[in-house]
Amino acid sequence: MFKKTNRLAKTKDVQTTLASGRGFFNQFWTIKFKAAVSADSRFTIIVSTKVAKQAVVRNRIKRILRDFLRHNIAILKKGDYAIIIKSRIKTLTAKEIRLEMQSFLAKTKFIKS
Repeated sequence: MFKKTNRLAKTKDVQTTLASGRGFFNQFWTIKFKAAVSADSRFTIIVSTKVAKQAVVRNRIKRILRDFLRHNIAILKKGDYAIIIKSRIKTLTAKEIRLEMQSFLAKTKFIKS
Protein backbone atom coordinates (compact mmCIF):
# COMPACT_ATOMS: atom_id res chain seq x y z
CA MET A 1 0.00 0.00 0.00
CA PHE A 2 1.13 3.54 -0.72
CA LYS A 3 1.84 6.09 1.96
CA LYS A 4 -1.01 8.54 2.34
CA THR A 5 0.98 11.27 0.59
CA ASN A 6 1.34 9.01 -2.48
CA ARG A 7 -2.36 8.24 -2.92
CA LEU A 8 -4.50 10.02 -5.46
CA ALA A 9 -7.66 9.36 -3.49
CA LYS A 10 -9.98 12.35 -3.76
CA THR A 11 -12.57 12.09 -6.51
CA LYS A 12 -11.92 15.65 -7.64
CA ASP A 13 -8.17 15.00 -8.02
CA VAL A 14 -8.77 11.77 -9.97
CA GLN A 15 -11.27 13.48 -12.28
CA THR A 16 -8.88 16.39 -12.88
CA THR A 17 -6.06 14.00 -13.75
CA LEU A 18 -8.29 12.00 -16.08
CA ALA A 19 -9.68 15.12 -17.78
CA SER A 20 -6.55 17.23 -18.18
CA GLY A 21 -3.75 14.69 -17.89
CA ARG A 22 -1.68 13.63 -20.86
CA GLY A 23 -2.48 10.09 -21.99
CA PHE A 24 -0.05 7.26 -22.69
CA PHE A 25 -1.27 3.80 -23.57
CA ASN A 26 -0.43 0.29 -24.65
CA GLN A 27 -2.39 -2.94 -24.89
CA PHE A 28 -2.49 -3.48 -21.12
CA TRP A 29 -3.19 -0.03 -19.62
CA THR A 30 -3.63 3.67 -20.16
CA ILE A 31 -1.75 6.12 -17.98
CA LYS A 32 -3.00 9.67 -17.55
CA PHE A 33 -0.22 11.88 -16.21
CA LYS A 34 -0.51 15.40 -14.86
CA ALA A 35 2.69 17.26 -13.95
CA ALA A 36 3.54 17.70 -10.28
CA VAL A 37 1.80 20.28 -8.16
CA SER A 38 3.10 18.83 -4.91
CA ALA A 39 6.46 17.40 -3.93
CA ASP A 40 5.18 13.80 -4.02
CA SER A 41 4.00 11.61 -6.86
CA ARG A 42 0.44 10.37 -6.39
CA PHE A 43 -1.11 7.26 -7.93
CA THR A 44 -4.48 5.64 -8.47
CA ILE A 45 -5.13 2.34 -10.22
CA ILE A 46 -8.52 1.79 -11.84
CA VAL A 47 -9.64 -1.75 -12.67
CA SER A 48 -13.25 -1.95 -13.81
CA THR A 49 -15.54 -4.94 -13.56
CA LYS A 50 -15.34 -5.22 -17.36
CA VAL A 51 -11.71 -6.24 -16.91
CA ALA A 52 -12.51 -8.97 -14.40
CA LYS A 53 -15.80 -9.88 -12.79
CA GLN A 54 -14.13 -11.36 -9.71
CA ALA A 55 -12.86 -8.90 -7.11
CA VAL A 56 -10.01 -11.29 -6.33
CA VAL A 57 -8.57 -10.85 -9.83
CA ARG A 58 -9.04 -7.05 -9.81
CA ASN A 59 -7.37 -6.74 -6.41
CA ARG A 60 -4.46 -8.99 -7.48
CA ILE A 61 -3.72 -6.72 -10.43
CA LYS A 62 -3.84 -3.63 -8.21
CA ARG A 63 -1.56 -5.23 -5.59
CA ILE A 64 1.06 -6.17 -8.19
CA LEU A 65 1.14 -2.68 -9.71
CA ARG A 66 1.09 -0.86 -6.36
CA ASP A 67 4.01 -2.95 -5.14
CA PHE A 68 6.00 -2.22 -8.31
CA LEU A 69 5.28 1.52 -8.14
CA ARG A 70 6.02 1.71 -4.41
CA HIS A 71 9.47 0.20 -4.92
CA ASN A 72 10.24 2.48 -7.88
CA ILE A 73 8.64 5.73 -6.69
CA ALA A 74 12.00 7.45 -6.15
CA ILE A 75 12.97 7.18 -9.81
CA LEU A 76 9.62 8.28 -11.29
CA LYS A 77 8.79 11.81 -12.45
CA LYS A 78 6.80 13.86 -9.95
CA GLY A 79 3.12 14.15 -10.77
CA ASP A 80 -0.30 12.58 -10.57
CA TYR A 81 -0.78 9.20 -12.27
CA ALA A 82 -4.12 7.56 -13.05
CA ILE A 83 -3.55 4.03 -14.37
CA ILE A 84 -6.56 2.53 -16.14
CA ILE A 85 -6.23 -1.22 -16.66
CA LYS A 86 -7.41 -2.99 -19.83
CA SER A 87 -8.71 -6.56 -19.99
CA ARG A 88 -5.68 -8.03 -21.83
CA ILE A 89 -3.66 -7.81 -18.61
CA LYS A 90 -5.36 -10.99 -17.34
CA THR A 91 -3.18 -13.02 -19.70
CA LEU A 92 0.03 -11.92 -17.94
CA THR A 93 1.73 -13.34 -14.87
CA ALA A 94 2.88 -11.07 -12.04
CA LYS A 95 6.46 -11.09 -13.32
CA GLU A 96 5.33 -10.20 -16.83
CA ILE A 97 3.20 -7.32 -15.49
CA ARG A 98 6.22 -5.87 -13.68
CA LEU A 99 8.43 -6.22 -16.76
CA GLU A 100 5.81 -4.63 -19.03
CA MET A 101 5.38 -1.71 -16.63
CA GLN A 102 9.16 -1.24 -16.34
CA SER A 103 9.62 -1.14 -20.13
CA PHE A 104 6.56 1.09 -20.59
CA LEU A 105 7.77 3.64 -18.06
CA ALA A 106 11.22 3.69 -19.65
CA LYS A 107 9.74 4.07 -23.14
CA THR A 108 7.48 6.96 -22.11
CA LYS A 109 10.34 8.59 -20.14
CA PHE A 110 8.52 8.60 -16.80
CA ILE A 111 11.71 7.29 -15.22
CA LYS A 112 14.15 10.04 -14.29
CA SER A 113 17.53 9.81 -15.91
